[in-house]
Amino acid sequence: MRKTEREAKKTLFFVSTWHQSLMDRNLPRNFIGVLLDWLLKSFVCVRLCGIFSFWYRITTGVRQGGILSPVLFAIYMDTLIKRLRSSGLGCKIVDKYYGCLVYADDILLLSYTASAMRAIYKYAMSLLLTLI
Repeated sequence: MRKTEREAKKTLFFVSTWHQSLMDRNLPRNFIGVLLDWLLKSFVCVRLCGIFSFWYRITTGVRQGGILSPVLFAIYMDTLIKRLRSSGLGCKIVDKYYGCLVYADDILLLSYTASAMRAIYKYAMSLLLTLI
């Protein structure tokens, strides 16, 4: 597969993942359209010691330092947490789910046993790979 084909497939997956996550929150379609258009037209470069790299398109994730990045990341993480909670894996205390604690971009998985930890870790990784 050529690089352009890989990039096209990666971009399509990126758009469909974000589109579904935003649609699940009942946001207006016009807003989602503008947001996805903005995301697809985002290019970045790296500056190191005053020297700039080539510009390249963002095809996954969110823009570092972007004003909407924390909100978009929270939407992404919310999807992960909801799926983990509904899986029944992880800790519950008085019917409250504590199997996945999140702060910024850190994720803490909690479980009662080592084997249950392996199960929640394996499930969380499979979810992350499908959401990326």
